[in-house]
Amino acid sequence: MLLFGVLFAATLVYSISTAQVNAMVGRTGLILALGVVLAAYFVGQWHRGGQTLPMRTWHIRVVDLNGQSPSLARGAARFVVSGLLYVAPALALPWAMGLSRQTLWGALAAGLAYIVAYNWSANFLPGKRSLHDAMCGTQLIHWQPVKTKR
Repeated sequence: MLLFGVLFAATLVYSISTAQVNAMVGRTGLILALGVVLAAYFVGQWHRGGQTLPMRTWHIRVVDLNGQSPSLARGAARFVVSGLLYVAPALALPWAMGLSRQTLWGALAAGLAYIVAYNWSANFLPGKRSLHDAMCGTQLIHWQPVKTKR
């Protein structure tokens, strides 16, 4: 939900700054701008503390192999590689299978099956890390914040 608000605000800024009155005009620029906003959000949050807001709720954290928050370059690499290996195939698979809006459930099932298989494949990689984490030198760890006494 938080990310929806961030993207909505970015869309508003883009639409006002480019005087966009029709959603179909300037769509490519908007998609690129939202990609930059997404990258800035994830990379910035991972670099700053290793967590986005949902990751704090789930008590997981992205760290490099030394246990530190990833550098900006490592975070950017993780964002790009995970997008190419995790998100893009899940979106492209239904299209490649010839599934369309008429077969929405089949398209959703194909994308979901890819995501499940990708996550399951981490069981066979060293350290049980996802492929994009293994390629970028990062890992997810369980992290419980230190509770301070008041």
